[in-house]
Amino acid sequence: MSIKKSLFIYLTACLLVLLCVGCAAEPDDGKTSDSEEEIEYTEDYYDRLFLGEVVTDEAKRESIFASLTDININTEFIKDFAKIEDESGEEKYSFTYRDNPFIVYMDEDSTVASVRVGEDGTDVYLKGYEPYNADDYIMTDSRIQGFQSMMRNAVEVAFDYPEIYELSDFSYKHEGAFYYMNGTVLIGEAKKAHSMEFVCYYEEAENTMHWYSLNVDGESILLETVFEEPVIEERQPLSGE
Repeated sequence: MSIKKSLFIYLTACLLVLLCVGCAAEPDDGKTSDSEEEIEYTEDYYDRLFLGEVVTDEAKRESIFASLTDININTEFIKDFAKIEDESGEEKYSFTYRDNPFIVYMDEDSTVASVRVGEDGTDVYLKGYEPYNADDYIMTDSRIQGFQSMMRNAVEVAFDYPEIYELSDFSYKHEGAFYYMNGTVLIGEAKKAHSMEFVCYYEEAENTMHWYSLNVDGESILLETVFEEPVIEERQPLSGE
């Protein structure tokens, strides 16, 4: 038998197998299978796939999806959505969004109480109050570099421009018009450790960042900065709340 003839027979057999499988897969009555009928393919079904089997209650799914939409989170970029099991007794969930950790806190009525950036960050969603844009509060590489630059300036002022120093275990947080940095600075070759807390204030009207406070080893360091003491605006409740 020639190679061409053998190849023809092989391809024909494969085609027949595929046709048989296709016919067998079709229901006799033209209806979909039971598993397909049980799924309600709503308009936003695929947007909520990140919830997986972690949240099966539809009311909770709706509330979580709505709260994340309110703070401008694109659910396509959510990773590792999981329930947090701890001793607090609270119902809460964790997930990662654009390399930043978030926590969803639920109320007893199956609605979202808050969505927070990390454990100690800003409640970008807070029930009954105006939502924030999550993108303004996540830590990107460029923002962290900006924080580190400001902290280095603060270290130089606080320690009279040391030749050798390192920043260690720093955390960074943005909340409202305030930017917070705290951690440890290691000074000199001996790497003597000092705790530091540094706060900056962003004046939107002037597009200017001001040093607000600097604390080293529990003591306040006087900063030479000239600007009017900011009026801290309270978060506004939603109308009708």
